[in-house]
Amino acid sequence: SLGADSVAGALARGTLAQTLGVVGRVEEADRLFTAAIDSLERTLGATHAHRLATMSNLSVLRLNTGNLEGAETLLREIVAIGEQVLGARHPSVAGYLQNHATVLVRLGRLDDARDRYERAAGVYRQALGRDNYARALPLLSLSGLHLTARRAAAAEAAAREALDILNTALPAGHAITAVADC
Repeated sequence: SLGADSVAGALARGTLAQTLGVVGRVEEADRLFTAAIDSLERTLGATHAHRLATMSNLSVLRLNTGNLEGAETLLREIVAIGEQVLGARHPSVAGYLQNHATVLVRLGRLDDARDRYERAAGVYRQALGRDNYARALPLLSLSGLHLTARRAAAAEAAAREALDILNTALPAGHAITAVADC
């Protein structure tokens, strides 16, 4: 059944919302995402992965259309739920922290963003093996943040650490390593 509170209906609304967002029908997309999130909360609970994914998709729409406060509110909730359900040291939570930090940078909240990037880097450092390139991603973002804040030495340190990880984790000449090496 694709009723108002069916999981399939909610997921279909989320998919339609993504499509509408891409073609510029932002208000309609936002309404559909919100309806899908509400429906998923009623049917699966506030902490279910489908609800978090739909919230994340809505946060991307809001970020890309300049609704930074709306994106930040969603991402703050996603981080809180992720920490509650998965634990603060789970790699998925590190990804949520990175996304939150990206919005915080756009809002000009650089200290808060730095905290999220550093937390994400710490989670990845602890949870992922040495040969996992994902460990470098928050460090690259942190390096850019330090450059924005005119902290050249900190930017260089984070970039060098990221490049060392990438050189260990990826084959020579990999595109990610080449970009990071710039």
